[in-house]
Amino acid sequence: MPMQVSSHASVSFRLHCPVLDLPTGIVCEILVHFLPVYPDRPPALGPYSPTVLCKICHTWREIALSTPVLWRAGRVV
Repeated sequence: MPMQVSSHASVSFRLHCPVLDLPTGIVCEILVHFLPVYPDRPPALGPYSPTVLCKICHTWREIALSTPVLWRAGRVV
C-alpha cells in the first residue's frame, strides 16, 4: 500500500508540474536565460546566482550542475 501511495503522489505531482517532463536540452536553455547576458556576470551567491537554480528541484539541480555555461565567471562581491 505505501508503494502505491508514493507512486500515485509522484504521478499526481508530475501532472501538476509539466515542466518536469521537458527534455533536458530545453530545461538547460531555460536555465541559461535566467542569467544576465554576457559580458555581465551573475553574482556568486544570492537570488540571481546559478546556485539558486540548484534549489528548485533535484532534476534542475542535476541539469544546472552539468551545464558549464551556468558557471562561467561569476561576479564575486
